[in-house]
Amino acid sequence: MYRQIPNAITVGRLVVTPPIFVLAFWATSSSALHLALVVAVVSLAVSDTIDGQLARRWKCTSKFGAKWDPIADKMAVLIFIPLAWLQSIHLIPVILIFLRDMLSSVLRIWINEAVPARVSGKIKTVVNLVSMCLLIAALPVKDNLVPLLPQFQQPLYWICGIVISVICVWSGWDYLRALWLKHRE
Repeated sequence: MYRQIPNAITVGRLVVTPPIFVLAFWATSSSALHLALVVAVVSLAVSDTIDGQLARRWKCTSKFGAKWDPIADKMAVLIFIPLAWLQSIHLIPVILIFLRDMLSSVLRIWINEAVPARVSGKIKTVVNLVSMCLLIAALPVKDNLVPLLPQFQQPLYWICGIVISVICVWSGWDYLRALWLKHRE
């Protein structure tokens, strides 16, 4: 039974991401919503790490997890859309995230075989999730009862945007290069 826990966590991530996405649009309207969003996104990020660690530790990786965990990761980055709308991050890194994720998804479908996760992709996921948590914590809130990091909003706008952009381009290139080398053999 415990071997299904990583898959249950993945399903949980798939289920909670749409409400978190919607909540993000209103996160600046009150400290309570902002704090709920911070807790939800940090939980989402931590659960991504936990399900992978448990699956590897318990040696219970599955076809379900191999298919749906990357989809849950791609759904999580949807939260960058309200962050761009709230002007917490520039639109260019958000576009790069989606282009890179679409490219990897289309290529997986096109070659019709399992593609092992690349270290660069794992780094991209960690950078995206950490950046998302920081950017959300830095959102300015109207009632500002529980200020988290609003004084860092402008530096995080640029730092996270640049780091995300560089990592997305690098991991996309690494993915394409690995596929090209694999099919050249």
